[in-house]
Amino acid sequence: MTVDHLSPVPRSQFRQLPLSTSLLRTLILVDLAVGVPHLVNAFLGRRFGRFDRLVDMDQEANLPTWIASTQWFVAAALLAFVAMRLRSRRSAAAMPMTFLAALFAALSLDETSRIHEKVESFLGDVTGIFAGAEMSLWLPVLGVIVLGSGASLIRRATEAFAEVPGSTRLMLLGLGVFAVAATVIEPVLLVTYGKPGALLVYLEETLELFGVSVMVAASNELALAHGLSVLSTAPAPVAATSASRAPSRPRLAPLG
Repeated sequence: MTVDHLSPVPRSQFRQLPLSTSLLRTLILVDLAVGVPHLVNAFLGRRFGRFDRLVDMDQEANLPTWIASTQWFVAAALLAFVAMRLRSRRSAAAMPMTFLAALFAALSLDETSRIHEKVESFLGDVTGIFAGAEMSLWLPVLGVIVLGSGASLIRRATEAFAEVPGSTRLMLLGLGVFAVAATVIEPVLLVTYGKPGALLVYLEETLELFGVSVMVAASNELALAHGLSVLSTAPAPVAATSASRAPSRPRLAPLG
């Protein structure tokens, strides 16, 4: 990882940093591949208990959820770096960017600690209204809260997002795709099918990963603009111009 310790790129130069698609393509290919073992395992009849538990996208605290948690954590870390650089120049966008990073960190924690599943169980025990798959019907409420909070923080950090054209649209797109998949499509599948088939689970969970990948790409572009190059896919900086190079050594005259 390399960090430019100089001041952030001047605003006049931000438009020379177009949104990179190579990182996003790579992340999406990884997203598609994450669920392949899940599909293969289902096709083989789930014969291997430990392997089934490890790759089943309909389970928690296993390989797919660890990958999703890592994605959220990377996005959170990138935005935390951006927030730090914004604070260094006393930007009004620093505080909302910090809260956005904290929101992503909380979603990363949720993937591995099963917070929302525990909330579902608690609501079921306390209210006694919902049972089984119907407990997931509270998820759209959570989706509205997450989507609304994220969109509000992005709007409040407009100054930072405006410096990288396209980053606002990309971040909102990713947040929307994730929220729809996790808090609308998932509960609908659970209520409709009880236990959805492997292919439906793969499509829904992969759509969630797509959304987070888009947000990772947007976060990376913001971090690149503020001097971080850990996920940079841009070519290496051009060497110093001929005017600034050290003078070449004079050639030696041939002997004799």
